[in-house]
Amino acid sequence: MGYETEMNNLAEPNPPLKDLSAISILADCTLMVSWSPEEAGTYLETYKMFENKSADLIKEKQDSDHYSQLIDCLTTIRSINKTDAMVLLSNFKTLKGIIQASVEDLTQCPGMGPLKAKRLYDALRKPFKNTKNS
Repeated sequence: MGYETEMNNLAEPNPPLKDLSAISILADCTLMVSWSPEEAGTYLETYKMFENKSADLIKEKQDSDHYSQLIDCLTTIRSINKTDAMVLLSNFKTLKGIIQASVEDLTQCPGMGPLKAKRLYDALRKPFKNTKNS
């Protein structure tokens, strides 16, 4: 309990947690952090239930249809939620239509303000990898 009390008194717990994470990696241990003993117990119970099972059992299930995959893809853009993605697809019909839309076209969609439209516009035009000028 001494270490737990010490952690609660710290203004910024991230540096000690970072150190503890590094130590657990080097020691080939699993580190589980929780806010309460009850939460820690729940984590341990779940860990023990899945200990000898395939990782596929705890992975998030992915929808296989293209529409759902496109919505998942669009929601990875900061501030675009599922409703926004569905509205965009409803208005522009395809990803190509969304990509070809101007910021002004995007702001015409319900729920798409100027900032959100600009973020989407920029995200769809940003290069996949940074190029260094040598």
